[in-house]
Amino acid sequence: MVYDTVHKLAAELKNSAEFLEYKAAKEKAFVDETNAGLLKQFQKATLEMQAHMAAQTTPPDELKERHEKILSVLQLNPDCIAYLMAEYKLNATMGDIFRILSDSVDLHLDFLRD
Repeated sequence: MVYDTVHKLAAELKNSAEFLEYKAAKEKAFVDETNAGLLKQFQKATLEMQAHMAAQTTPPDELKERHEKILSVLQLNPDCIAYLMAEYKLNATMGDIFRILSDSVDLHLDFLRD
């Protein structure tokens, strides 16, 4: 059954280098409360920016400035940067997996690549 295969894939992901790097980086970055707060603010601002892009609207200047300021602070902290890079790699892997699966059933998501 397909669900058995998906559960095997999930187990593989939990043991993948990408996930293990992400998990370790997250634990290290979120130990410090200031880092944790900044990372959460950054993630929220990033989601807001992505929502504007998905809606094809221009994000408010205040949101862009807040996003940039938080990122500039985070860039000074090696633990935060390691976490963000690990998160990016894991998201890229997950995106590749989704793309492979959707292509296999001819789910037309070409617009996501543009």
